[in-house]
Amino acid sequence: MFQHLPLALVIFLCTSVNAQTYTINASEALSYQLGKEKVIYAMKAIYAPVSITPQLVFLPTKRGLKQVNEGILDAEAGRVDKAVTQYENLLKIPTPITKMRLSIYCLNKQDCKTNSQAGILVIQGGIMAARLCNKLNLNCNRVMNDVSAFKALQKGHAPALITNDRFALGTLCKSGLSQIYTKPLTQIYSIYHYVNKKHAELIPKLTQSIDYLIESKVLPGTFRSLSDAAKHCNIKVITLTNQALEG
Repeated sequence: MFQHLPLALVIFLCTSVNAQTYTINASEALSYQLGKEKVIYAMKAIYAPVSITPQLVFLPTKRGLKQVNEGILDAEAGRVDKAVTQYENLLKIPTPITKMRLSIYCLNKQDCKTNSQAGILVIQGGIMAARLCNKLNLNCNRVMNDVSAFKALQKGHAPALITNDRFALGTLCKSGLSQIYTKPLTQIYSIYHYVNKKHAELIPKLTQSIDYLIESKVLPGTFRSLSDAAKHCNIKVITLTNQALEG
């Protein structure tokens, strides 16, 4: 569309268009776990006060974090601190957007245990779940998403699933299950939004924005826990105790 314009004007227009593009990476798993629309809604709400309408991409964990760290992408939707320690160019917005913990989920009460020989499922891209498997020396098998995880549990292909308590909100209600057992495995972690260091000047205003969205219940309502969501589709989530929590 630029073929009849002077070269200097073409360069100016292209530069202006590129300057307006702000792209946030979100873990590919979130497109299944929360649904793309909820993640996009939350990020747009966070950036509205700084007059940025971000674009969202949903990439595999390592690829996405690498591109944010290299400045190819502008920000990371949400991660716990321990998941980004090796990415030195990511700057944290100090107010957490939500909290999570790792839990084990099972259909049979006796299967909610961290048995090293059990073949427990984890969802691909879940950094914290993979680290817990290594720490506890568990035999964990990766599945692509929570849809695959539920099918495997229902068909008896695996006894249990380790994942965070913000997963499978939509899929759980469509699974046909009437109840599921869960047991917390870790302490509660905060999840933070990160920007590439080239956007350091945005941190104060984004902090104010997230503070407001937390206070007004917008973000907590978006990132509901599995148990909270299950109440709305009449699935009974039974929490088991007596599990030593990992730090």
